[in-house]
Amino acid sequence: MKLKLLILLCLTIFFAANTAKAQSCPSGQTEIDFVVIGANGGFSNYILLQETTGGSSYFLNTISVIECIGDGLCYTVTIAGNAGFEVYQDGVLVSNPVDGDVICFPFVNSTYGCTDGSACNYDASANVDDGSCDLPSGCGDPLYLEYSSSVTCSDANACITLIVNGCIDMTACNYNALANVDDGSCDLPYGCGDPLYLEYNSLVTCSDANACLTLLSSLVYGCMDPLADNYNPLATFDDGSCTYTYGCMDPLADNYNPLATFDDGSCTYTLVVYGCLDTAACNYDPYANTDDGNCYHNILASIIQDGDNLIAATTPVGLNADWYNIQTEDTTNRTWLMKEDASLFTPTFECTYYIEVDGGNCNVTSDTYYFGATAKRIGSLIVSPNPTTSQINIKFENEKNQYVYLHLMNSNGVKLDNFMTKNTKLDIDISKYPSGAYYLYFDGADSKQGCNPEDIEMISTKIILNK
Repeated sequence: MKLKLLILLCLTIFFAANTAKAQSCPSGQTEIDFVVIGANGGFSNYILLQETTGGSSYFLNTISVIECIGDGLCYTVTIAGNAGFEVYQDGVLVSNPVDGDVICFPFVNSTYGCTDGSACNYDASANVDDGSCDLPSGCGDPLYLEYSSSVTCSDANACITLIVNGCIDMTACNYNALANVDDGSCDLPYGCGDPLYLEYNSLVTCSDANACLTLLSSLVYGCMDPLADNYNPLATFDDGSCTYTYGCMDPLADNYNPLATFDDGSCTYTLVVYGCLDTAACNYDPYANTDDGNCYHNILASIIQDGDNLIAATTPVGLNADWYNIQTEDTTNRTWLMKEDASLFTPTFECTYYIEVDGGNCNVTSDTYYFGATAKRIGSLIVSPNPTTSQINIKFENEKNQYVYLHLMNSNGVKLDNFMTKNTKLDIDISKYPSGAYYLYFDGADSKQGCNPEDIEMISTKIILNK
């Protein structure tokens, strides 16, 4: 019952034009055709237009309603039921409103663009400003100093100073007082361009007064070379008139010319070959023409040992030797050449060796030498001080500079340390051991026997450590 009363009340409030006939609208109004899709003339599928200012309203429940609508009026759209809504203006569909939309009359086709007449991209046909206006800002004219390549819309008031290219360096010969942009054309002063001066250079285009120093009128011409025959000590400018006496100026040359003032490279020499000129000397040199003072008439040669190495000891010093090994097999001696022309030889086995030295006119053969890298006999062990508190000095025989191996043992026969040297004495510190009796041993059996077996020696001595 309440719903029916509400509908009747609405019918008395809203004006509904339900005729679909063409009208001739007065000035200030526009003819609008409202089409309600699905309208059935009742109250189930309809359209309600409520003026936004609270004025007139329209209740539309027929298929088509044509009305004259005041220009500038806007309406809120309410759609009831399953109705659809189309709005035509001048026979053209201009809107498909949905529930809650606001529509205003008359409908105008929007043309978007820049509507600011001062902008560079002003569009006279636009009726809606789209924010794209490019307004004047900065100077975009490249003929002015204020020009900026980033400017897209030039402001004539920002272009102030017209560009004048030229040389702006006041020291240049082509300085342009009107120029405000240097174009790299400046011709700066360099060199002397004045032909009245000695320093004149015809290539100079902008003369530097500081480079013009010597006036030609002040010169004294002549030969300025002190080595020349016609040297003029008063001359200030060499005129190329110098004359010379050519020849060899080296006093040591065969064709030395003491009168020559210019060496012409013609010097000749007798080749000097230094050497021994004594025909009786061991090292007489038949090709030498100048004695070097090194003649010798006798050669001495022997072998000395330094650990693993054998060294040729010669007089004169520094002569090389050929190294030989002698081995005896069944009473037959066999000799082998081990190394040639060398002052040092490192044997690979213990045996007997000798050397031969070729001194030119004199040849010499050394005594044989038995090489053993490790000593088999050292005579005796002399230890001092004994007793000791820490360090002891040990002396023994080692004429061949062989490796001597010594062993330190305690009173229980436990080996504590080993020592090795190529010398005839050895200093060792035993302070790290407790006080007591110790023994220092040498055992020749530790060494290898070579091709000629040697007698070996084993000796020891007692040491008292009293800290």
